[in-house]
Amino acid sequence: MLDEPEQATREQIAATHFYMRPVVAADKRHVLLFVNHLAPRPEFILDTQGDGLWRAFLKDQPGIFRGAVVGEKFFAITDDGAPRGRLVSIPLQTSCERATWREILPHSAHVLADVIAAGDRAVVLDYVDTYSRLRVFDVEGRLEGEIDLPGKGLVNRTAGCYAFFNIASSMLRSKADQVDFLFSRPMASPAHYSVNVRTREHTQVTGPKRM
Repeated sequence: MLDEPEQATREQIAATHFYMRPVVAADKRHVLLFVNHLAPRPEFILDTQGDGLWRAFLKDQPGIFRGAVVGEKFFAITDDGAPRGRLVSIPLQTSCERATWREILPHSAHVLADVIAAGDRAVVLDYVDTYSRLRVFDVEGRLEGEIDLPGKGLVNRTAGCYAFFNIASSMLRSKADQVDFLFSRPMASPAHYSVNVRTREHTQVTGPKRM
């Protein structure tokens, strides 16, 4: 006869918004609990190799924080004090202590849209004069270089001419050091590209459809 199954203990998570979405980090160790799909912020974090309990992460911090875990830091785009966004590096263990944060990219005329982890690097998407730009940063926030895109256009994960980067990432992480996306130009329909973030070289997987 089988033993009685162990009863799980329900944790009390006092989130500030009705919408909550757990996101597994690229390291497959940490889980971030994002709230508010229109103005996302990870209010809690779970270390699956720790005590197994959720702890407050950016719960009472003002502004949007979209980002990814890279090493022992959370690389985040925030609109706190920056309408078009700025990129900050937040240590996972001291997220509630702003003095430990480091600004990697300050507020500028360009719009910071997205950041995704790929291996031990962060890939940052911004818009320069409405066109997409991709840059690679190492785990310490140092710029390694820019990814040479096939012309001026839009990096996206959907085939449309618009991006909801505050709701869903514009890129997809496929392998440890690889990100995938669709790229379209004013005179060309979307094509599928894959980028090796170590070499910053792109490969066209599928071509644009003929109009």
